[in-house]
Amino acid sequence: MSNPNKAAFSTSVSSQEERERRSEPRYDVNEYSDILFLTASGISYAARIMDISRSGIRLRSKMLVTADSDITVYMKDMCLEGRICYCKPNDVGTFDIGVLITDLRTWRME
Repeated sequence: MSNPNKAAFSTSVSSQEERERRSEPRYDVNEYSDILFLTASGISYAARIMDISRSGIRLRSKMLVTADSDITVYMKDMCLEGRICYCKPNDVGTFDIGVLITDLRTWRME
C-alpha cells in the first residue's frame, strides 16, 4: 500500500534541497516592471521578476514556455540572455520560469 504523504514529503525535501544547494544568494524582487522576454521561437511575453541572483532569475508569467530553450529578457536598461531550466505552474494560476543567465548587457537609453 502506498503512503499518500510520501509524494508531498518528496516534493518538500527536493525544494528544500534545491534552496540549500544554491551557490549564491537570491534576492527577492517580486515587483512588476517593464519586463518582456523573447523565446527562441520569436514570441514575446510580459513577465514579473520574482527573484534574481548572479547566475539566475525567476520570472512569473501567464504563458507556459518550453524548458531547455533559449530566452532573452529585456528590462529597463538591461538585457540578459539565458536558458530556461524549468517552467511550472504555481499556486496563483500562472507559471514560474527558472532561467540560468548566460550573458548580461546594460545600456543607457538617451
